[in-house]
Amino acid sequence: MARARTTCPSASTKAISGSSSSNAAGHKSQILRKEHTMSLLSKSRPTALGMIALSVLALSVAGCKTTGEDHERVLGWTLVDPSERNPIMVTQAPTHLAIEIPRGRPGLLPEQRANVIQFVRQFRRESTTGKLVIAAPSGAPNEVDAVNAIGIIRGLVRAEGVNPHDLIIEAYTPAEADPAPPLKLSFVRHSAEAPDCGKWPTNLAEDYRNLPYQNFGCSTQRNLAAMVANPQDLLGPRAQTTSRPSERRDEVWGKWVKGQTTGAEKSSDERVKVKDAN
Repeated sequence: MARARTTCPSASTKAISGSSSSNAAGHKSQILRKEHTMSLLSKSRPTALGMIALSVLALSVAGCKTTGEDHERVLGWTLVDPSERNPIMVTQAPTHLAIEIPRGRPGLLPEQRANVIQFVRQFRRESTTGKLVIAAPSGAPNEVDAVNAIGIIRGLVRAEGVNPHDLIIEAYTPAEADPAPPLKLSFVRHSAEAPDCGKWPTNLAEDYRNLPYQNFGCSTQRNLAAMVANPQDLLGPRAQTTSRPSERRDEVWGKWVKGQTTGAEKSSDERVKVKDAN
């Protein structure tokens, strides 16, 4: 029993030492494997960074290509539309009417009265601010005659239905060399500025894209800007007026819905009778 007791510790010691030696060898092999893996990763890191750089470059190139295609598409649409290539610029600018008032002449001439009435009617149609300005010369030799003419003009303005509160009277200093400076009527209206034509940046004989050239449609835009009666119509439609009665329109529409004749009935006197020539 004593020998058994003495041999057991030695056996257990050998087993422990054997297991510890095997554990040390396994731990060493694990360390070697980790070092080998780290060396492989360190060697492959430049390759991975290169792949990432190539991916970013490819995405940037693809993005540039998409932007280029969209730009060409938008640019092509702009080239086709003459109103975008040669636009009409609608701005607000004052329009004037000068009335000559010689010294010592009372009132206005018939032609001047007609010009004032026409100008006031244009003011009612096209004014953007709703204010009509009359500027009279101050300190001029014809100052008294100009003041008398303003009274006549105010009567014409009221006769055309303009509110007196929309009339502004102000003074201006004329040039010293002008013995009879005029009265100036003005209001702000929309003005159409035509585009400049005659641009030929490319030779059409060498352009094979089959696209409208830069000067194409410019003359039409310029003529439209010169002929339009009210440039405000280029910005949008006008509001419907309520001065026209709708009773007749409703009656005609009701007859058309029912399938009846929409024209007025003629009396027996208005009807034409055809007699037999025989």
